Amino acid sequence: MKRFFACILLLAVVAGLFIGCGTADKIVREHAFVLTVEQLDGTTETIDVKTTESTVGAALLEKGIIAGETSQYGLMVTTVNGQVCDYTKTGTWWKFLINGEEALQGVDVTEIADGAVYGFAVTLA
Repeated sequence: MKRFFACILLLAVVAGLFIGCGTADKIVREHAFVLTVEQLDGTTETIDVKTTESTVGAALLEKGIIAGETSQYGLMVTTVNGQVCDYTKTGTWWKFLINGEEALQGVDVTEIADGAVYGFAVTLA
């Protein structure tokens, strides 16, 4: 009988180890990056962002820093830190930057690289 209970206990321990291995995927990782917001007059504001989101767009949407419209090409950012750019009315739009260079992809698909500097600059057409 002792042998039977020992086997049951051993099976429970082994099962617990396998179940515990599955929780590693559920660990939430915090990311940190700097966001710069450049106005037409050249003034720049810097915002430190900490998030558990995996993309820059999701993090900035979650924090209420950006807003925009979703199109077939992804998120078109129309508002950054409360300032609206409307191309049809003022000829201005928000250019997305990664480490000071114009991004080759949208903010909503850009994976966060810790320590990177992301930015938006008001651009006049």
